[in-house]
Amino acid sequence: MYSPKKHNCLFSLLAAGAALFLVPPCLFAGILLVDDFSTGSGKPESRAAEIDRTGIANNAWNWGNSRAHIERGAVISSHTGEAAQGIIAIPAPSAEEAGIIETRAAFLINTSDETGAWPGNQIEWVGVGFLATPGSAWLAKNGGNKLWALVRPDGRWNLFSDGTATMLVPDGKSVAAPKRGELTHLALRYNPANAQAALFIDGINVSGWVPTDVRPSDIGAAGFRLDSRPGRDPSVASHPRSANLERISVVTLLADTTSVRFTPADFGARGDGVHDDAPAIQATLNAGYPVLFEQKTYLLNTGIVVSRQTGLRIDLSGATLVKANNGTFTLRIADSSDISVQGGIFVCQTMPNGYSKSLDAHGIMVVRCANVTFRDIHINGSSQMGICIMECNGVLAENNFIENCYRDGIYSHYTVNVRYLNNRLRHIKDDALSYHDYGLPEVKARMKNRTGYEQGGRVIISGNLISNAIQGIASIGCDQVTITNNIIEDTVNAGVCVFNSDRLGLPGGGKPDAPVLATSQVSKVIIASNQITRAALDGTRIMEKSYKNGLPGCTARAAICAQSQGYDHMYPTSTRRLSNIVITGNLVTHSGTEGIFANKVDNLTVLGNTLVDCNVNNSGNTPDMIDIVETTGLYLANNSIIDTRAAPLHVRGIFLRQSAGHVGDNYIQGFSTQAVDYTGSKIQTN
Repeated sequence: MYSPKKHNCLFSLLAAGAALFLVPPCLFAGILLVDDFSTGSGKPESRAAEIDRTGIANNAWNWGNSRAHIERGAVISSHTGEAAQGIIAIPAPSAEEAGIIETRAAFLINTSDETGAWPGNQIEWVGVGFLATPGSAWLAKNGGNKLWALVRPDGRWNLFSDGTATMLVPDGKSVAAPKRGELTHLALRYNPANAQAALFIDGINVSGWVPTDVRPSDIGAAGFRLDSRPGRDPSVASHPRSANLERISVVTLLADTTSVRFTPADFGARGDGVHDDAPAIQATLNAGYPVLFEQKTYLLNTGIVVSRQTGLRIDLSGATLVKANNGTFTLRIADSSDISVQGGIFVCQTMPNGYSKSLDAHGIMVVRCANVTFRDIHINGSSQMGICIMECNGVLAENNFIENCYRDGIYSHYTVNVRYLNNRLRHIKDDALSYHDYGLPEVKARMKNRTGYEQGGRVIISGNLISNAIQGIASIGCDQVTITNNIIEDTVNAGVCVFNSDRLGLPGGGKPDAPVLATSQVSKVIIASNQITRAALDGTRIMEKSYKNGLPGCTARAAICAQSQGYDHMYPTSTRRLSNIVITGNLVTHSGTEGIFANKVDNLTVLGNTLVDCNVNNSGNTPDMIDIVETTGLYLANNSIIDTRAAPLHVRGIFLRQSAGHVGDNYIQGFSTQAVDYTGSKIQTN
């Protein structure tokens, strides 16, 4: 069909939309201009009335002296002069709608000598551009060619405005030269909201977003052009090998950038799990528009970063990110706001076999951000934390599955307004869920300046399923903490613990004569309706290893702890107090140690909890099921403390030391020494 002496190229503007996808640069629900064409030779026949969503009945094509027909959905221009082009009229984009417009050309090179090189004596360049009208001149200053880009046979490219009058990017930029038999895509994008433009070659943003003097009202047409050397007569046609091109047509205006989505493939990602896709994914995120990952496997030799962005949406549903370096993060989000990450599987190329000393070795890091959401993410393997959140205001982690981490599953510090909802965590060699304010004055000053809050807090932890962790849920130094309706199984230390720490994370830790620098104290906490099974149990297994319950003076003392810790992390040496703690409606079964422990609390309510068959470790250090020390404003009532074993391991049902308050009716069944002991306390009873 084609002469072997000819130079065959395929050009088109690509379609997007529900029915007209080829290799989409983005997904959107904006306004589309779509032309379709009838089979046969002659000028393309518009059938826009059937599918044009703008209400424009006919869109004029300017083909010069060319002939055109359709083949396998592609517009074919067989030209007999020095330039072949296709231009279509489009409505001017709207800056108010913050739309983005794109014109794209796809071309395929075939040569007579089969060398794979462009025949330089024939073709000078291939270009795409935006014009004032379909009849505008391409090269002339003030000729109506407002914004355009070209690529040459050797891979050099340029980006111009006003014909060739203004070169927007310095000359001499180049990419790999297009090869014979390989389809090459050019895409020129213009953002009317900020008058910036970018050139994409095979999905890679080669120019970056550069400012232009082009106004949205300047644009009235878009198209492509092939230029040959004088006297040459190449034809422009579809190559037979392009039979896989099911449909190529026209895409023009996206009315709403909030619905635009780029894919990593637009920037050159392969998604084969072999080649490093980190640079392409980084370029995709840098573009600043929502990102939709395909259901592929992406290898990352380096971590990817979202920095100083607002409103970015990242949809990883079905995608797998493979981290090659266990000493760094997979994804880091910093100094950004209104960010969401949805779906995806985060794994390591080699599963970690221990804790990393690198402070960046997390699955996801979030630093100094506001209003960040993580949903439906699966993180399997981290030598540090699954998700690490630092100095943020407003974080939602919901319905995530995190496993096999050598530090916390989801961790945050010096952060406010956090919700951990309906997550599943297992095999976590630290706290499954944690939330801390260590009280370091200089960091708290930064937090107040950034968030307006003086103390970390305002956290809701609800509906989570936790198993096989050193500790289930832990919070240091925070206020307004609500922990409800969680199911926690198989922990080495506490299932739930809120506490002050005089030294943790502070200078002087472990030294009894060091000053207490911490300024944060736990207050306004509700621990309610949680089910805790086999907490604080010797022999708990995490990632195939067995662990023994910790020291009885710390958070290993009970299934539920509300306590203060001193310089040595033990409660007897503590100096500061907690306040306004409610522990109610919880079910604790088969705890290795005590059921509930509290010390140094002002205004403590322990109401309606059920503790069954605890002190499984049979330790003489943790024999009492409700153990309360140096507490004021105590109200303790309607709790059930039951030991069904033939030889009870509960020594005391309730043990109150140096405390004051009211004790109502409680049900106590099974104990080896006594039901209640109020040694040194001032207690009112019914």
